[in-house]
Amino acid sequence: MAKGTKRFLSSIIAALFFIHGIDAYAADKKENLSQIEALIESSKETKGVNVEKIEGFTLKLAKPFMKKTPMAAIMNDLDRMIMFSMEDTSAQDDSLFVDKAEKILKDYFKITETRKDDSLTSIYIDISPEENTFSEMVMYITKPGIALMIFKGSFTLESLKKMGELSQQMEKKENTMESK
Repeated sequence: MAKGTKRFLSSIIAALFFIHGIDAYAADKKENLSQIEALIESSKETKGVNVEKIEGFTLKLAKPFMKKTPMAAIMNDLDRMIMFSMEDTSAQDDSLFVDKAEKILKDYFKITETRKDDSLTSIYIDISPEENTFSEMVMYITKPGIALMIFKGSFTLESLKKMGELSQQMEKKENTMESK
């Protein structure tokens, strides 16, 4: 067999293994979806639903821009972010989604709930308070619209505490700037 042909065949075989690896990785990730991720997957074809996933190389590109936000506390432990919103959806679709989401989130630990103006935001993690690590954090916004942000990775309660402290510092800065 000619040298060029061997290289060509080797390249094709390597590409097939690479593609198979990506497909296996994607299939494995779909099998390992949390209940809230599965709800998002089942809802993403609904008219007015937007879903954005940031992971892999794209997430690595985003990390430097998050350094001056409270997210800096968990960025090194973050594997994937999923942003979900329902805009211009029917009241029936909204109600159905909220019912399913709230049923799922009953199995999570609510760490905070914030009401500000018309907005209601709750943050949940997927552990009991006795544990020191968690793999999923869900920010659930129900007013004035429906939105979810899911953070997947391997987090500690210490990094969550640091995130809260950074958030409070930023809020104090904003309040100081507004009062000037």
